[in-house]
Amino acid sequence: MQKLPLPNEELEKVSHIHILEAIDFLQIHKSYANFKSAKSCYLIFPLCPPLAVKMVFGKALSICRNGERIRPFHFNSRTAIKILQMRGFECINTHPHQPSANDRQNEREYEGQKRLQKHYVRERNRTLAKRKNEIFKLKHGYLFCELCGLEPIQAYGKIGESCIEVHHKIPLSSLKDTRETTLDDLQCLCANCHRIEHAILRDAHS
Repeated sequence: MQKLPLPNEELEKVSHIHILEAIDFLQIHKSYANFKSAKSCYLIFPLCPPLAVKMVFGKALSICRNGERIRPFHFNSRTAIKILQMRGFECINTHPHQPSANDRQNEREYEGQKRLQKHYVRERNRTLAKRKNEIFKLKHGYLFCELCGLEPIQAYGKIGESCIEVHHKIPLSSLKDTRETTLDDLQCLCANCHRIEHAILRDAHS
């Protein structure tokens, strides 16, 4: 078998949601496929230990590609870090030639760029998430966070609705088989509450 990397356009299909599901998976299973523990590049996420960048991205890519087995040669660490940062995640490099404090500050500024419009590009069931948003808007008139009540439309106008994400109350990564998902199984959450909910679910499994 020829070991060829996947093209960047395929790697860039990995979304924020795919990465969250990969983090959930690794919190429970600790490893994935042939990916080894990191010696240099780590992903930092609230309430969990540092995770190997290539392992997180490898699992996220597998989820994105409907469970396809991903190997380390399919992508390199630099590309994985770039995409993870574009999706709003913090990565650190403990290599001896790590960047200066000023460089790290610049990286954090780069992470802050608004890219929420890409969160649901590759949702596992895009139709279901879209229907949840449509029904919610028919009932309430606009999207807001069901937990904290944040109404991004008040600050950003209609485009602010992209800050609201559809959350599975039962993480897809915890399922051993397929299951029927109803709209009642989904919640409309802001990005902050979405992360906290995933942290709570991880804590419950630990």
